[in-house]
Amino acid sequence: MKGAETAGAPGGTPGGTVPGLTALLTTAMAFSMMQLFLIGALGPRLVDRLGVSETLLGLTTTVGFGTAAVLSPAGGRIVDRIGPRRALVALLGASAGALALIGAAPGPALLLVAVALGGLPQALANPATNKAILAAVPAPKRGAVTGTKQSGVQLGAFAAGLPLAAAAGVIGWRGAVWTAAGASLLAALWAWRALPADAPPKGGAALRAPSRAGGPVRWLAAFSLFLGAGIASVNTYLSLFGAQRLGMGPAVAGALVAVLGVAGIAGRVGWSRAATPGRAP
Repeated sequence: MKGAETAGAPGGTPGGTVPGLTALLTTAMAFSMMQLFLIGALGPRLVDRLGVSETLLGLTTTVGFGTAAVLSPAGGRIVDRIGPRRALVALLGASAGALALIGAAPGPALLLVAVALGGLPQALANPATNKAILAAVPAPKRGAVTGTKQSGVQLGAFAAGLPLAAAAGVIGWRGAVWTAAGASLLAALWAWRALPADAPPKGGAALRAPSRAGGPVRWLAAFSLFLGAGIASVNTYLSLFGAQRLGMGPAVAGALVAVLGVAGIAGRVGWSRAATPGRAP
């Protein structure tokens, strides 16, 4: 807590403002899952031009989230050890690498490898952004900042489904994915320059700290398992369904993912404000 109070001192917030930090963290959350949203939005093009089957398209989601699930239990301890600045730069760098590999994939094998690499930013996203909020945002504003930065996940869906899917019609689907990779690298540079320096990395003991997850955490994890199964299925197959069953063009079908993103942004911000102390349960 002493370290958090020091980091939260005047001048510790990126750009000297809470909005600056909020924008950075929202961007980081957007890129943490960008690769999966792009695969969903570009699904019709991947099926037609890369020879990806419908089954393998769904397998990309399984591999991405499966990797993230394996890494997530250690994600918080990794962030505690290296600090939020290094973690956010690593997150955005890994996202850029995954996107670049997707754009370069000659076939399904490298595509799955790229999606597995994309599990790392997913695992780091929440602990890194939450720790940055604890370090630099005054307590009364943390709820609003957290809700806004969480909407970054849906912002990523919007970006994948509208501007990037539309760009794919002009520069090709690989060009659209590489554009996203370049943007993620720029965001990594932003995080490195804007965030205050981390303390020296802690010893390896932090990574071996025992978990203290209680009953509520296990219940929420089980709840999230079923919730995530439904959400991931929609994100993966909605665009392909629009193209194959409703006769939509690839760009219009991709825009369906953007619609989900807009609704999700409103939901994230709205529910975070509604879940005030005493009402959250």
